[in-house]
Amino acid sequence: MSDVQQAQTALDDVEEALRDVIDPELGVNVVDLGLLYGLNYAEDGALLIDMTLTTAACPLTDVLEEQVGQALDGVVDEWRLN
Repeated sequence: MSDVQQAQTALDDVEEALRDVIDPELGVNVVDLGLLYGLNYAEDGALLIDMTLTTAACPLTDVLEEQVGQALDGVVDEWRLN
């Protein structure tokens, strides 16, 4: 398997794991809601997650970030949410 194929497989695993992140207000995961805009790896190897919230001043930002951390535990070593 090439490096590109391995990277895509890893990103597919990340996306699948993020389906466990449920928006508390709507009860639907962030992937199916379309809140996930991009997954890339930074030069330092950390996963960069581009994601939006359901509202600009979402009071549940910390809850969602905690859920992301729990979902990615054991999937990636380092990640950053943008």
